[in-house]
Amino acid sequence: MELRDLTQADLAYCKDNDASRSKFSDPNERIDFAWTLEHEGQIYAIGGMQKITDCCAWIWLSMTKDGKSKIRTIYRVIKEYTESVCRTHGIVRCQAWSEIGFEESKRLLEHLGLKKEGEPMPYFIDGKPAQLYVRYFGDS
Repeated sequence: MELRDLTQADLAYCKDNDASRSKFSDPNERIDFAWTLEHEGQIYAIGGMQKITDCCAWIWLSMTKDGKSKIRTIYRVIKEYTESVCRTHGIVRCQAWSEIGFEESKRLLEHLGLKKEGEPMPYFIDGKPAQLYVRYFGDS
């Protein structure tokens, strides 16, 4: 599997082939670290990180239907990449929202090492409750 820079074509493909109920943002929104995970020309996932401050970032992911068949490998590759970006760029806190009851999203975030933080927000994602997940990166 190969990680490469995200392109507009990758984003369009994933919008049409999303298997992860992703929320796609405005194409003009700033993304600091964006990637495409593919194998032999087949896109499995796209994702990125947007810095909130110098040391805090949001993480997001969209997985395609083809990617679901390689989920364990995708978890491992994304986790390694996320850890590398955070350590290289001084990001101490990485965070993401997950809709309550969306078990695939919860599992992904937990595999990436994120843990629940605080109480769920009752009407956060399209009027549905959501939970904040966070991972801290220290000097260890």
